[in-house]
Amino acid sequence: MKNPKDFLHRGLSAQQAVDEIVQLSALAFPKPFRLELPHYLAFVRGHPCVVKKCWKKAQASHVVFDGQGKAASKVSDTQTVPKCDGHHKEYGRIGRDPFAEKYGLDFAQIIISLLTEYVVLQNERLKARRGQ
Repeated sequence: MKNPKDFLHRGLSAQQAVDEIVQLSALAFPKPFRLELPHYLAFVRGHPCVVKKCWKKAQASHVVFDGQGKAASKVSDTQTVPKCDGHHKEYGRIGRDPFAEKYGLDFAQIIISLLTEYVVLQNERLKARRGQ
């Protein structure tokens, strides 16, 4: 990227230079793509809460990992785990790492396991439809 002073030498005002730099930086750091999968969310909701010995009805709770934004940032639906309402609220209150430590959870591993199970299930359904 050019030196910000280079923009001023082109006869731009300070505000115009800042605006142009912001526009150029948006190209360098595009907004992340968010994958929305309603069927996958329904699949996740069909599982019990991730907390052991909690068998309450779960919702699909997005997990935001380091470098993906704030806790309330929307990430792809593939980054969801099932949590009951109570544990979802606790997660929001104390944060991802303290929650994972308290309950002995590895969110990345849970997400990988759910995705694997979903892909296998979808593959079996596809084969059944094709009569294989």
